[in-house]
Amino acid sequence: MKNIKFLLAAMVIGSFLISGCNKDEEPTPTTPTDTTTNQQPYTSSMTAKIDGVAFTATVITKMIQNSDVVISGSNTVKAITMKIDTTLSTGTYSASSNDVYCYFSVSSSMYTGVSGSGTCVITKFDKTNKIIEATFSFDAQDLMGSNPDVSITDGVLKVKYQ
Repeated sequence: MKNIKFLLAAMVIGSFLISGCNKDEEPTPTTPTDTTTNQQPYTSSMTAKIDGVAFTATVITKMIQNSDVVISGSNTVKAITMKIDTTLSTGTYSASSNDVYCYFSVSSSMYTGVSGSGTCVITKFDKTNKIIEATFSFDAQDLMGSNPDVSITDGVLKVKYQ
């Protein structure tokens, strides 16, 4: 049930992200600025290969939903969305579990991670400064079954969430 609610939220977020960008717009990666310290701002980023083709998110959204951080990285056509349980720490997790769940969307098609097909390696989970860094890969299948599976590889996530 939790994954169904997340899937619906991810579909809505993905639809807004994909349809909200015009070709004239030049969205920039999110750069949260911490004015309370003298530290350099943290630049959030998400990159991966989608069926072997480089993907770089130009827009990154982050939100807390229940006990999960939901992160979506998109460009004008494609989006990768990840749900990461806030109770986790560094380590290797299945990319299609209750702890970590990955989705992919392109245009109007939504894909879900194939059970047991991938991993998310959390290399940094700083709950004080709210920073997650991870690598990921997973296979995704079209929820409607009308498109071939998609392979997401060499994923790198670096994000500061609120």
